[in-house]
Amino acid sequence: MKRIGIFTADLMTPGGPSRAACWIAERLSRRHEVWLISRDRPTIQSLGRSFGVSLANVRLLCLEAPGKRRSAVWNGAPPFVPRRVWSIVAQFLAYRRLANLKLDLFILNQSFHYMKPPAPRGIFMCMFPWPMPEFPSARWCRLPLVKPLIDRALANTLTRFPCAPDAYDLITANSQFTASWIKRLWNKDAPVVYSATELMPSPPSSDKEKIILTVGRFNRDKQQDILIGAFREMAELHAAGWELHLAGQLPPGESPRRYHDMLRERARGYPVIFHYDLSLAGLRQLYGRSAIYWHAKGFGVPDDEPHRMEHFGITPLEAMSAGCVPVVMDAGGLRETVQHGVNGFRWRTLDEMRQQTLLLARDPELLAQCRARAVHVDPRFGMESFLEAIERMVENVLAHDH
Repeated sequence: MKRIGIFTADLMTPGGPSRAACWIAERLSRRHEVWLISRDRPTIQSLGRSFGVSLANVRLLCLEAPGKRRSAVWNGAPPFVPRRVWSIVAQFLAYRRLANLKLDLFILNQSFHYMKPPAPRGIFMCMFPWPMPEFPSARWCRLPLVKPLIDRALANTLTRFPCAPDAYDLITANSQFTASWIKRLWNKDAPVVYSATELMPSPPSSDKEKIILTVGRFNRDKQQDILIGAFREMAELHAAGWELHLAGQLPPGESPRRYHDMLRERARGYPVIFHYDLSLAGLRQLYGRSAIYWHAKGFGVPDDEPHRMEHFGITPLEAMSAGCVPVVMDAGGLRETVQHGVNGFRWRTLDEMRQQTLLLARDPELLAQCRARAVHVDPRFGMESFLEAIERMVENVLAHDH
């Protein structure tokens, strides 16, 4: 039995990373001592209910200060300290604390963190890579007396505090799209382990209603405002009885609240329905009732900002498995799961999205054909394939002699 730590920054935020961490923890706890590590403060019971897993044998470690919603270590930087510098300090302090656990293996299941593994062995499940720290561009940083100091600080940054990719035994990618950017930015070959997708039961076609569904946190990067705006202009759908349903969580903070209020105002007077914090059973039921699935993440994003695109896309796959025909943005990892004109449609412009949706709404036979193909989701994208792949990699890394 080995001691394994799994770090995901925001376990209380429903989504792919937190669900994957909990499922991995449950599977590995059958043979090892497992710690779930986060900077927020969930409970084992709440995580088990949220993701439908048994975490009775899993321990939980929160990195925030007791009694506070967010620790000053993470985002309470003094005004005179640059954010990047404070982030390095925060991760170094977290590293020191995690080192006390005496882990045998550390699994980093996260984007945009470069924490050095606080264990002899490490696996980095990279959701998407970011460029490694670069030399500051300010002119004063290049002065003869200053430049050597900054060079040394950057070297320490890459080798001691946040990690360079070389600090991990293995880096995985959640899609071919992500793997290509890991190669481009880090010059690393990363095996693809597709994100954990819980495939939904497909109901009879008679259970389908005239519902277009989108699922995701109410955040600007999910582009719900774009979808509502497009639906508002589709009077033919309104007259035919079609509805747009938006299901998701409302993240804390003033900015998400303002965005949500804007969405509600924009939807006023139209057949648009909001669903908040649905249980897993409630979400399954909504997938089962819906006929078409919309996904717009990545719309309007330039090609040189791949971190803002959909890196894989779990909810479109969930929808497909439940018989919802996807009409999704033609970018990022969605190109690996949605075959245009076969099991769904991909679009680059809003006009294309509207035309594809109307084509499906007007032609029940085409909708049924696409639905029949969509439900046959490749087993590589399923939860069991994901867990088996992770389990094999964990055992291989633990068996490796350093």
